[in-house]
Amino acid sequence: HQKPSEVLILSGDQLYLMDLRHFVMEHRRRKADLSVAVKAMPRDQAPSLGIMKVNSQGRINEFVEKPKREEQLDDLATDPTSLQRLGFDEPDAPYLASMGIYVFRPELLREVLDGTSDHDFGKEIIPRTIGSHRVFAFAYNGYWRDIGTIANFHQANLELALPIPPLNLYSPDKPIFTHARFLPGVKVNECRVRQAVICDGS
Repeated sequence: HQKPSEVLILSGDQLYLMDLRHFVMEHRRRKADLSVAVKAMPRDQAPSLGIMKVNSQGRINEFVEKPKREEQLDDLATDPTSLQRLGFDEPDAPYLASMGIYVFRPELLREVLDGTSDHDFGKEIIPRTIGSHRVFAFAYNGYWRDIGTIANFHQANLELALPIPPLNLYSPDKPIFTHARFLPGVKVNECRVRQAVICDGS
């Protein structure tokens, strides 16, 4: 019977490259009940994401899932000084968006899930915990794409085909491993291929 000190929850419809050890260690250092990985985003992307406000220590004070109203968006913007203090240096991206990656204290996770049918972290679970528990934002500056829609998934695949993609799967510093597959080879007839990734069985 395992009793973990933390429970790490990862999203299945996002593409990112994060050293999760840093995330967990920061969660422990702050003695947090819940930590949420966040990325700074521009205003035009904020209405499709979970946006939060934090204090100077990175503690989350407010969380709004997919804010749509203009006055709501105005209120959720983080000022440049606070962004820098958190580790972000993008004045044109003042909205702290949830990446859908969480570290929970197991007792809190049981508490918020027991006896309820709630299952959406952004709409239901996180807003309930903010006022009563230590909920912190973990600033992330690396590659991250929400690929939960066909358009976003398509765009992320096109980016991977660039000569030097924003997510470099060929980097010797952070190699990506997979199992060998022996599928039929790719046949290309009477066409010109420009910036493509062509795999076995395509």
